[in-house]
Amino acid sequence: MDEVVIVVPGETAYMHSLNSVGANIWELIDGKMTVDNIVDELLKRYKVTPERARKDLNELIDKLLEAKLIHKVK
Repeated sequence: MDEVVIVVPGETAYMHSLNSVGANIWELIDGKMTVDNIVDELLKRYKVTPERARKDLNELIDKLLEAKLIHKVK
């Protein structure tokens, strides 16, 4: 997946774009996979350390939560 543009409609509509790595993570955030599952998948797809994969994933999750594009499942 190359890039993803997320369009959030409404009175204060806006767009959020994700690069190819972010697009892959977006695809993996399905409400069923855990953070650990997603990190494992990133390690299969990219040549990164587990620490880097987790750090980048957590940063993206924080941004998506802040933008209210995802929510935490309890």
